[in-house]
Amino acid sequence: MSEQSFQPIADDEISIKDIVDFLVESWKAIIAAGLLGVAAALTFVMVTPSQYEATAQIQMAQISINNNNTNPLGSNVELPSLLIARHQVPSTYTEDEIKACGLEGKKMPQEALSKLAKFTPVKGVDSIVELKIRLESKEGALACAQALFENVKESQSLIIKPYIEEAKSLLAKYQVRLQETQSLVAKADKSGSALSAAYLANRDEVKFLTDESIRLNALITSGDARQTKLVAPVYVSDLPVFPKKRISLVLGLLAGLLVGLLLVLLRKAWNSYKAGTK
Repeated sequence: MSEQSFQPIADDEISIKDIVDFLVESWKAIIAAGLLGVAAALTFVMVTPSQYEATAQIQMAQISINNNNTNPLGSNVELPSLLIARHQVPSTYTEDEIKACGLEGKKMPQEALSKLAKFTPVKGVDSIVELKIRLESKEGALACAQALFENVKESQSLIIKPYIEEAKSLLAKYQVRLQETQSLVAKADKSGSALSAAYLANRDEVKFLTDESIRLNALITSGDARQTKLVAPVYVSDLPVFPKKRISLVLGLLAGLLVGLLLVLLRKAWNSYKAGTK
């Protein structure tokens, strides 16, 4: 009884011979489907426009905020996350950028450019943002990336400008006060009242005004010297990044073979089903 009860399961088992017979019987259909997959992938590669990717690493403009050496490079004029968020808004992009990127004739070019331009932070470096953009020509991608960089540079320059102007105005006032206070200290030295309270107060003010003048000078100088810049020239590969011809053809072949195998199995299952219902 036990052997008879397990006999149907043994009959349903698939042997290596069954697999070989199946492949011998169906290999033509499977190969044909694979070739169709390659043809479809080749058509996709030929029809899809090539895309070239420009990559630029942008160092944020920086400005000195103190006169110590805790941060000799200064502070970013804006957070990288703020710069990235700003460039996700279509109104950020100007007509010059749209023209440089070849989008002037397209519908809603600002929205299109906000999707094409990819700004991302560089891991481990809080003062550099990476820009990537893909276009249909190498020259177009290069010109577009350069235009986007110039826009970042100009916008950060506008952020710095009021601080620099305020620092220059304040520096001029401090220099006048410093000259007046130094004159009072010099007179006190000559008159012999160097130990008076007024003399000591004036001497403290001279130190304060001197330190502030140094700090303001550093801020003004840093605003001019540490402007937004490229870490390296914009890079564009000589080969398109999309579509990948070899990968597309391999994927087309594999997909075709898989679809062919599934179709053959479905046909075989259907034939078995029809034979069983007769």
